Amino acid sequence: MIHRIVFRVGLLVLLAPALSGCVPWASSYVRVEVENARYFGELCYGEKPKLAFFPFNGIFLSALIDDRADVINIGVHVPQGTTAQLMQRTLTIRPRDSAAKPPMTLLLEPASHIRYTSFSMPFHSSDPFDHEDFFGVLVGATKPFKPPYGNVPEMLKLAAKWYRFTVPVEVRRLDNGVIELPAMKINGVEFEGPKIRYKDAISIYVASMNC
Repeated sequence: MIHRIVFRVGLLVLLAPALSGCVPWASSYVRVEVENARYFGELCYGEKPKLAFFPFNGIFLSALIDDRADVINIGVHVPQGTTAQLMQRTLTIRPRDSAAKPPMTLLLEPASHIRYTSFSMPFHSSDPFDHEDFFGVLVGATKPFKPPYGNVPEMLKLAAKWYRFTVPVEVRRLDNGVIELPAMKINGVEFEGPKIRYKDAISIYVASMNC
């Protein structure tokens, strides 16, 4: 694995003079792994595919481990005609090496929207922060969203109402494990919360010097 990384970085260094205004770079990050997720990178931070957006029993969820802010971002995206409710106010982080790093149960904190640097995500709803009870019944809303590129999955053509939660955590302490989200009621039916795997990853990319 390491020799492939070194080779790719070396190739980018050789190509650098031909890439006007750009520099080759490699960095590590903590990536969430979710089946059937659509991943989004950051335009000015190397396009690391850090944010996962995925369907869950009639709603959508998003997850991002932010190593710059030391938080886990969890988004609950509720379409028009749908309701959702978190049944607990906590999530649990279970490291793979549970003997050395015991599980942590942490509070979910309602948060206002932030502007992600990638403009191609369907996160374009009104902000319910300070107006609604994030642990009550979340009532959905939807508006059309036209991504600025060609063929995209149907789930990216609508922007569902976005409730953002954060969990402060020392990201440097995370390497491999599982994030267990709380159980949720969707349209009155209770579902076990999803289990989101996370792991160390490396991103190799060409970054713009103008960001």
